[in-house]
Amino acid sequence: MGQEPPVIVEKRGNVTVVWFNRPRVLNAFNRDVWRMLARRFQEACSDEEASVVILRGRGGVFSSGDDIREMYEFKTLGDARGFFEDARRAIEAIALCPKPVIMVVERLAVGGGAELLLLADIVVAVEDSWISYPEARLALIPPILSTLGARILGYKQAKRLAITCEKLTASQAQRLGIVDLVVPAEKLEEEVARVVGELKHVPRQSIRVVKETLWRSLEGEMSNILDRLAELTLTDEAKMAMHMFISRRRR
Repeated sequence: MGQEPPVIVEKRGNVTVVWFNRPRVLNAFNRDVWRMLARRFQEACSDEEASVVILRGRGGVFSSGDDIREMYEFKTLGDARGFFEDARRAIEAIALCPKPVIMVVERLAVGGGAELLLLADIVVAVEDSWISYPEARLALIPPILSTLGARILGYKQAKRLAITCEKLTASQAQRLGIVDLVVPAEKLEEEVARVVGELKHVPRQSIRVVKETLWRSLEGEMSNILDRLAELTLTDEAKMAMHMFISRRRR
């Protein structure tokens, strides 16, 4: 029996659900995830039958972010840049989707997982979930938070979250504007269905133009900061921090 792909797609009538599918590692993003996420989002967003795209994670968890074990193994700048170029393609596919994008947070959204929330049109989070941008603890930087996030949250708030690595409750993230709706776990599916119902009739042309305009003003900045992140993953400080992170997880 073959291994399931790390990103899978489920069609529910005119709604497409894209699932992260690495629950054993809290849906961490390795290079295969980034590549397949870009491909699956492009397909879902170009599907004429789909009116809304939902992104969520298998195993009752959204995502713990980039796979630190894979990043630790980068040997050359080419390795690192290849990884983050795949990430950039996935980010662009989500940012340019001409359909409403809903993201559903259960349990946690951390690092790159938390950053993707900034690309969503609507984020629905379970009330006991939490969100954090802890890249600084690995001597790294959060690229989406540092660019798009600064525009959404404001320069000071984005800087504070990036430096302090604060662990936010769903309600705190809602007050900051990262999360739109906070619901009890037992009401999650009902609330997602309600939001889908509200969004599925929005004309696509207006969505497409707005998203293209916003992305074009951001894409150069995003490419530059991803290049900088690639360089940082090879520094001694980052390698040491990643090694310590991996060692703690093995205990």
